[in-house]
Amino acid sequence: MDISAEAVTKADWPARADEAQRSLKKHFYNEKTGIMNQWFPREYFRPDDNFYYWWHAHVLDVLVDAYERTHDPELALQIREYSRSLRAYNGGTFLHNYYDDMEWTALALLRVFQATGEEEYKTAVLELWTDIQTAWNDHFGGGMAWKKDQLDYKNTPANAPAAILAARLYSLLRNPEDLEWAVRIFEWNQAHLVDPGSAWCGTGSTGWETAELTMIGHSLTARAYS
Repeated sequence: MDISAEAVTKADWPARADEAQRSLKKHFYNEKTGIMNQWFPREYFRPDDNFYYWWHAHVLDVLVDAYERTHDPELALQIREYSRSLRAYNGGTFLHNYYDDMEWTALALLRVFQATGEEEYKTAVLELWTDIQTAWNDHFGGGMAWKKDQLDYKNTPANAPAAILAARLYSLLRNPEDLEWAVRIFEWNQAHLVDPGSAWCGTGSTGWETAELTMIGHSLTARAYS
């Protein structure tokens, strides 16, 4: 059913966002682990199920969305507890075998730092970023590997978020090396993973990655060579 422009305009989007956030916590939050269950209903969970680390980066994004929308100090506490529980559940570290998982986590934690100003998040982001840089290798002339035990596999999910992370870190901290990383990864991604006929990134791309990479290409690349 089509939704009229008038109905979209009149919709109470903050209220809908609040309801979606409450529903996420109601149906998925696990008080024992301090993070979200991966399945609903809960009885679908099996002890041998794979732990999907990257899903929880998106939970942090949902929480920081809510905090930016409401400035509720209780949400800042929830974010702190969730991030610490995620680190504990992941073996006491944010580091992981999958580079793309770490990149999404770093992007979420960077947003948390910018929203709250709490230094522990910046420390976590910089630790992740240092490890993420080891993804770059000479297979296919450069680019970021997808995961640590498969360095010869390169895809958009491992490269686009890394370029965005480097660009955002440069914007925040003004470290020239971060700008160099952003340009280097962007240019490799553009040369190897973008379909010139559609300007769409390949293998697992999402629209926001393509759009933000385009912005990086039009601004940061020019600034780097000026």
